[in-house]
Formats: sequence, C-alpha cells, structure tokens
Amino acid sequence: MSNFRRRFVSLIMTAVMLLCYVGFSLCASAVSRVASLKVSSTTQTTVTVKWDKVASANSYRVYRYDSKTEKWTHIKSTKSTQFTEKELSPGKQYIYGVKAVAKENGKNVGSKMSKKAVAVTKPKTVKGLKASSKSATSITLKWNKLSGVRGYAVYRYDSSTKKYTLIERTLSNSYKVKNLKAGTSYTFAVRAYVKYSSLTYGSYSSKLKVKTASAASAVKNPGVPTGLEGAENSSNGIRLKWKSVSGATGYEVYSYDASNGSWVYEGSCTGTVYTVKNLTETSHYKYKVRAYKTVDGNKYYGDFCESVTVAYNSGVNDSIYSEEMEKSGVFGYLFDPDELYFYTADDPWQRNVGYNSIFDTTSNIALIDFDTVRLRFEYGGKDWMIQLWKGQYGLLFYGAEVGVYTKSKDRELMHYDCASDDEMLKMSMDFLEKKNGTWTRRFTRPYGYYWWCTGFIPGNKWGDYSGLGLDMRITAKDEDMLKGLKVALEQNNMQYRVSGLDVYFSYR
Repeated sequence: MSNFRRRFVSLIMTAVMLLCYVGFSLCASAVSRVASLKVSSTTQTTVTVKWDKVASANSYRVYRYDSKTEKWTHIKSTKSTQFTEKELSPGKQYIYGVKAVAKENGKNVGSKMSKKAVAVTKPKTVKGLKASSKSATSITLKWNKLSGVRGYAVYRYDSSTKKYTLIERTLSNSYKVKNLKAGTSYTFAVRAYVKYSSLTYGSYSSKLKVKTASAASAVKNPGVPTGLEGAENSSNGIRLKWKSVSGATGYEVYSYDASNGSWVYEGSCTGTVYTVKNLTETSHYKYKVRAYKTVDGNKYYGDFCESVTVAYNSGVNDSIYSEEMEKSGVFGYLFDPDELYFYTADDPWQRNVGYNSIFDTTSNIALIDFDTVRLRFEYGGKDWMIQLWKGQYGLLFYGAEVGVYTKSKDRELMHYDCASDDEMLKMSMDFLEKKNGTWTRRFTRPYGYYWWCTGFIPGNKWGDYSGLGLDMRITAKDEDMLKGLKVALEQNNMQYRVSGLDVYFSYR
C-alpha cells in the first residue's frame, strides 16, 4: 500500500473516532451535573442541603458518603431541590452528594455525582451551668459534662448590647474566670463544640448571673465565743452570758427547737449578756451563740460555740427535788439535778433478769402503762432487740426507756438477756413532750454506752402517750449492725437518717 493510501486510511479512521467521541460525549452530557450543592441549615439531629435546578432533570437522587467503606449510599429520591435528613446524631459529620435524573429513550439516566457538601450537626446544649465558688475577683463556673464533644467555649454576656464575648475555650467542664471586679454582677453562658475541618458550636446554655463577693470578704471571720452559761431569770426568762470575742461587732443567739430538730434565731446583741424572755413552759432549753463582724454593711460570722442547756421552772414546786435524791436516788433510781429527771444506774438488779414480752403484758399490775416498739435484727450470730417505751410509770412519774437485749439463735423461747458490757451500744435520748401543738425537750440522756437508757419526771399522763416522744441517736458497731438496724426501722415504718455509723430517728 502506498504512503498516500496509508495516510488517507489513517485520516478516515481518525475522523470516525472523533465523531464517535463527540457522539458519546453528547450522550453522556445529556443530563447535566447538579451544581451549587450546599448545606443550608443544621440542628442537633437534622441536616438540610439545597442545590440549583437542572433544566433537563425530572428528579434527583440524594446520597450520603460513608468514609469507612468509601462508598455512596442512596438515601432519598426527590423532585425537590432540597432535602432534610432527620434523626441524626449530635456533633457528627455527614457528607452528601446529589445526581440529577432525566428520561432518555424511555429510561431514567443519572448525571455524574455533584461536588460533595460537608455538614456537621450541632453538639448538644450545655446544661447545669452554675457558680461552684466565687471570691472578690474570680468566679468558678461548672456545668454538666457532655460526651462526644471536643471542648467548651465560655462567654460573658453583655445585657446592654445583647452580645456574647468569648472568654476562653476549655477541654474541662469547669472554668475559673479571673480578674473580675469585687461586688459586681456578671452574666455567663457556655456552649460545647466539636472539631472536624473547623469548629462547630452548639446552642448557648441558659444564662447564669452571679455576683462576685465584696472586697470585705477577705476580712477574717471573728472567733468562737467561750464560757457560755445560763441561769433562770426572775422575769420569766433565762439569762445567758459568755466571754467577749476580739473584733466582734455583735453576737447572735439561737435556741434549739426539738419539734423539728433545728436551731431558731432568738435575737442579737452587742454585749456579752442576753436574756430570753416570756418563757412559760417548765422545761430545759438549749442555746448557742456566734459572733459576727460588720464590714461595709455586710455581716461576717464566726462558728457557733458549744451549746448550753438551762433548766427553767415556770412555777412547779422544786421542793419535790432534794439533795438526798441527787445523792442516793429514790427507790433505787438516781437523780439529775441539772435537768430534773430520775434515771436508773448503770448496773441495777434488773440487769440480771433479762427481758420477756410477758413483762409488758403484766405491767399494769404495777400501774405501768406505755406505748412500745421493738427493733429486731440479727448481728454477730445472735438475735438482737432494741426496745423503746414511753408512758406512765406508776402514779407519780412518766418518761421513757430504751433497752438493748440479745439471745442465742438456738434459743426458741423468746426470752432475751440484757446486753453485756461488750454488747452495750452508744446512744443518746431526748425526751420530748408536746404542749399546745409544740414539741418541747424535757431532758436529755447524754451520749454514752448503755444497755438500758431511762429517764422519768414527776407527773401523770395515764392513757394518752401521743404527746410523748423520743429523739434517738444510736451508733452501730459496724456496717453489718447498721444494715440490720436500718431494716428493723423500715419494718416498723420509722423514718431515719444515717451519718457514718450513727442512726438518727424519732419515736412519737
């Protein structure tokens, strides 16, 4: 074949290939590619994407890219030029693509994939923003920790401009704002953020307004009053006195309210003597005092002193109480001259008898009548029982008892032994009486070891003991005993609170 011929054939083939290429290109580009795909909005759980309309398209296919498998997943077909995906995870990245679809020769033909649109959902909103501490020049902010976030941005809010100013970003769920002015109010907010190619923030937390302490907060609090004592005053009251505290502006006096176990403000004074007036009930009253210092109109308090208990007699004849009672007791019972009650000795003859419920059943023979509750539990391989009584003891006295008893588990007879010295429990007992709707403490058996904790005062309450009550503190020997005692209280529907091995409860 001549060179001319070869060249001619080559030109013809080249022309055919060009025509085929142009024809193929025209066919492939019959459906235009989606342009301007972008993320129009995001929330914590949704992403909305939008794109420009393609003239030849009758619908669109929306895809999400999986970076792990490196594949596109078709998630929706739509005739709209926007799409919202819901139920997504907060603070996560999502990548979208869209293809336009058109009819060609009766078939749906898709365009090439659009350019990617990258969206990040907003992280969750910070909750629980509070000031955990503050001083005159700083405020420490704290909030609930969020999982799946990179960190937190702390802002100061200006209510006049209604704008947030970024203070700092932190990886912790707390931040100390420093260099603040004393006695000044500030408003803060926090929002979480995640980081992919850039930072994406969640919504602002609820605003927190907090005021720094005054400059006087650096003032040293006054000391604790000492030497508090009290005595009955002739003008229907109790006179309290104590030693002065250096630098104190004044003092506040509080009394103990046995009805709810709280301390109640009585009044204040600038001196070291205070008289509680207008007392009407014969009882024992408990008081404590604290000093305060006034700086720039603010009060700064010291700690309370040790409380003092003072007996007050509204008119009952004290002649029934004698020195002989204090020294030798009456009918084998000892007498407390400070709080005016009788009680049993540590080791009376009754300790050799033990306890049996038949004693309670036959007690009326001795003119003894009461309400009682039995707290039974197992501990140390024995059956334990703590029994509480309140009521009338003969014609002349009323009061209360708390007994501690044990028996071996193989003893079928329900007869208990009085607790041995090793089995005695530490406890205290406040005996209360309700008058005119108010519970008043009549006496206290001090905190110590007891197997039988008792107290009795003259009077007659025969038949109605709803106005008598006990406030108890019992210290368990260990966690096993504590567990048993709690179960026993719950079985008797008695409310209690626990502090360490101490159990506090009332019997009323």
